[in-house]
Amino acid sequence: ASKVKDKQEIDREIARLRYEAQNNPAEAKNLDAKRGDLEAKSLALASELEGNKAYKQVNDEPVTIAQIAGVLKDGEAFFKLARVNSYIFAILIDGQGSAIYRVENPAVEVDKIIGLVRTSIDRTDENKVPVFSVGGAHALWKILAGPVGDRLAQERSLVVDASGVLDRLPIGVLVTDDQSVASFAATRKASPYDYRAVKFFAKQLPI
Repeated sequence: ASKVKDKQEIDREIARLRYEAQNNPAEAKNLDAKRGDLEAKSLALASELEGNKAYKQVNDEPVTIAQIAGVLKDGEAFFKLARVNSYIFAILIDGQGSAIYRVENPAVEVDKIIGLVRTSIDRTDENKVPVFSVGGAHALWKILAGPVGDRLAQERSLVVDASGVLDRLPIGVLVTDDQSVASFAATRKASPYDYRAVKFFAKQLPI
């Protein structure tokens, strides 16, 4: 069990170094050297673990971008969110290629917005239905989708892995445009539960 944990921690550090190298060209050589050392350690641990039958049965080794791209259907995309220490990282793989980025807001800030939006969905203690936080759902969309928001909104079909980030909130309830927020604000007083003009992500493509 300790070796499995060691390998998972090393693999997370490898991913972090790869991201830093892409965004810090001046230090890329040193970062790549450190990553190379860790990849060697990861490979050595993987070789040891391959002989463990129990490990083989529960092995959840990460797959490569090429492997994911190879199984996607025409017009289908893959979007993953993952926590790494105090931040959230995202990857989008589609017909245009792949994009990897770090969400600008720290995970603790994102969690607060998720909680706000979730509260606007759940019935209150008095069994009342609250008014959905359209503004919060849109803010969360801009934070999480970040630089790939336009691409996500144009996909024809999407496979999502947001475990550990959106466990309490389906990605389909996020709101993808500013106009939805303005339109809902204008009609909220008269029709607080009328969301027909709101552009929910789930309305735009199969998830």
